[in-house]
Parts: sequence; structure tokens; C-alpha cells
Amino acid sequence: MNSNALYVLLLRYGLHYQSYRSTCIVKDACHGGYCFYLTAIYGRNNKLERRNLWKSLSDDQIVVHQTPWIVGGDFNVIRSVEEAKWGKLPDWAAIGEFNDCLRNVGLMDFSHEGCKFTWSRNWAEKSILKVLDRVVCNREWLQEMRECTTYVCPAVESDHCSIDVSVHNDFPSGPKPLKYQHFWKKHHLFLDIVREVWNDGFEGHGMEVLHKKMKALKAKLKELNLKEYSNISTRVMEKHHELIEIQTEILNGNLESGTLVKAKKIEKEYAFLAHAKRKLFKSKARVLWAKDGDSSTRYFRSCIRNHHVKSRITVIENNEGHLVNDPEEIEKVVVEFYKNLFTQKANSEAGLPTEAPLQTIKEQDCKNLIAAISVDEIEVVKSMKRGKAPSPDGYPIEFYRDTWEITRGNVIEVVKTVFCAGTMPKYFNSTSLCIIPKVNNPQNMKQFRPLACCNTIYKIVSNYYCRKVEESA
Repeated sequence: MNSNALYVLLLRYGLHYQSYRSTCIVKDACHGGYCFYLTAIYGRNNKLERRNLWKSLSDDQIVVHQTPWIVGGDFNVIRSVEEAKWGKLPDWAAIGEFNDCLRNVGLMDFSHEGCKFTWSRNWAEKSILKVLDRVVCNREWLQEMRECTTYVCPAVESDHCSIDVSVHNDFPSGPKPLKYQHFWKKHHLFLDIVREVWNDGFEGHGMEVLHKKMKALKAKLKELNLKEYSNISTRVMEKHHELIEIQTEILNGNLESGTLVKAKKIEKEYAFLAHAKRKLFKSKARVLWAKDGDSSTRYFRSCIRNHHVKSRITVIENNEGHLVNDPEEIEKVVVEFYKNLFTQKANSEAGLPTEAPLQTIKEQDCKNLIAAISVDEIEVVKSMKRGKAPSPDGYPIEFYRDTWEITRGNVIEVVKTVFCAGTMPKYFNSTSLCIIPKVNNPQNMKQFRPLACCNTIYKIVSNYYCRKVEESA
């Protein structure tokens, strides 16, 4: 944001100002690009007095409605026991009231970089550390200001840290390959498309044929997705308006057969698109506990935005101990760290135990381990859990379960070939490496753990080996 392009427009009945918070609306004076509410906070030291602040935030939420809203300042209360070090025991009632307030008004914490604690006080040999200052926002802020980062600066002339909030208009993102969506199976043409591709004649051996079919199918599914599901939110909204208009006609007395038939058609189309939208946002939100019938699309959207903000690395410490925030430099730090970690030299230095006890297995167990895999053992794919991490090739377990009657023959042939040949080609053996933070607000690469996302064909083979080893143990 350019501060020269801002002006503050007070609410028509005056600025919301009290001794513990003030709220104003901020607009882009030059380009009309954004409009949001900003609330500055000063929380009292007393729990009872802070209740007025919680009540005022609830009142502000009614005024804000569905406009982006950011709230920041000294709340003078923590959200969990992890946000305090040393000092008195936490006031659980105060923590509960604060969390209830944020939850009720729909405000969420930002993922921040920089200092872990925002307030300190020195007492003799120990310092009391707490997270009293914070910036929170509503789901509309996350939706409109997607590339937003916060940084907790070290305190210099105060016992409170300042928090820098930045909005980036050009934060880079990597390529986004097509991923199979579970709701595609509801489309009346989906299985026909899969069957048509699978029945085409492809030359080559079993593994190569399956790979070619999957590649050809992806092009067809891209066309289907573009035609039927692109801009899904806009399509749902437009179809909803059509449904309201046709229902209004009927309720005004237009009971002609053509109108009734059209209403049924629009109602069916709306239900189809709304179902697809819910499934799409649920899959992106990665909320495993939600039931299939959960229609809280707005909640799923909020989870997506929150996950998007928290999973982004905006600053990291390089090998020299310096913080870098340039996206290209961050990429170099990540690649270099894992390249050094997984090299032969790094692994050889760890060494292996020279006198490790060896466990022997029975002759029958040995025969079972090297026995040919059966069709029934391959068809375990039908019982593999859904909703796991996405596969690099875009075909998760859901695809194979939804199309098993069509894809079954090729998959069985490929898995058997892997066991006979003892090798697996790169296009099935490739892995995406994701990094998951071990702690809140990680500062260096050692505070991340790598997570390998494998293709489903690889998972079928590895699951078989794991079961065999468990049976022989």
C-alpha cells in the first residue's frame, strides 16, 4: 500500500473512539482499489474492564458486516499458555473470554514472522515474556488482501514490540497443475470421458500405456473443468439469481407448463453447481472432520484463506544467519538446505551401528514376502482412505476408487509389472516434497519437517510391502 494514496473517511456519525479502541474506514483515494475497516486497540489491565472492549468489538462487527476488517494493538491478554513465559499463572477465565470474543466476531490471528513474544519486563535474573500485542482480521480481509504478511519488530524504546503489516500485490506463486476433483464423478459425462480415453489404442508396455492414458485423460478433464466448473462461485451466484427470478414468476401466478419445466431445470442446475462449489472448497480447506453434508462453504473459504496465509514463507534465515525476504532468495535457501541434507556426504557422516542385532524370519514368512502379488491384494485400493495429501500427478486415491471398474485392468497390470521387474519408472515414482512448520512462526529451515507426497500407484505398492512386513514380524 502507498500511504500517499490513503485518506481516512470517518463514519457518518463520527469516529468510533473510546479509551480502549477506535475504529475508522480506510479507502484508496486514487484508484478505488480497496476499502477496509481499521480498529486500533488498547486493552485495560483489568479483566472486568476489558469486557467493555469485547462488547464494543461485537458492536463494530455489526457495522463492518462483510467488509474487510483488521484489528490490532495491545490487547493486554494472551490466547493460550504458550503465549507466556515466566510470570504469574495464566488467568484462564480471561483467556477464555478473549478467545470467545474473537470467535464470536469472526476475527482470526495472522501468521507472523519475527519475534515470538511482543512484550517483556525484566525482573532480576528472569524476563517475563508474553504475546499481548497482535493483529487479527476477518475472513473478508483474508479474501481481499490475500498476500498480506505481518512482522513483529524488536522492541527498542518500549516494552512492547511494534507489528508491521504489509500487503503485497505481486507475491509470486508456483505453477498449479490440474488436480482431480471428487465432485467431477457427479457429472453425467465424466465416466464416458474416462471410458473413451481408456478404450483408445496406446502403444507400449503396461506402465507406459497407463501413463499415456492418464496424460491424455488430464487434457480431457481440463476441458470439462473449464467448460463446466470454471469461476464456480460466479456461476452459482448467477444461477441463484435465475432461480429467484423464475420462482418469483411462479409465485406471481405464472403457472404455464413451460415456466414450471424451466424452473425445474434451473433448480437442478443450481443444486448441481452449489454441490460442486461446496466440495471444491471443502477439499481445498482440508477439513477432514467435516461431514459430507456440511454446506458451510463460507467457513471452508475462510479455512482456505487462513491456510494460504499461514503456509507461506515470507522470511527465512540463510546459512549466514541473515534474514532474507526476497522470494527468489527464499527459494535458494530452501533448495540448498535440503540439497545439503540429502547428499551422500551428509548421510555418511551419521554412520551406521556396527553391531546392530539382526532379527531372522521364518522360512514360510520369507516365501510370503517374495510371493507374487494377487489381484485381491491390489484391489485394496478400494478401501484406501480418501482425503490424503494430493499426488504429484494429480490423480489421488479418489480417482481410482471412482473409476475402478474402468481403470482396474491397467492398474493391476502395472502393479504386477513393478513386482516382476523390481523397478518403477520416474513418472510413477516421482515425489513432491512439502515442508511443514514444526513450530509457530518458524525462522529457519531446521524448524520445518519435510513431507513426501507420492503418487497413488507408488502408495499401492508400498502399502502392500508394509502389510507383508507386518504379517511377518
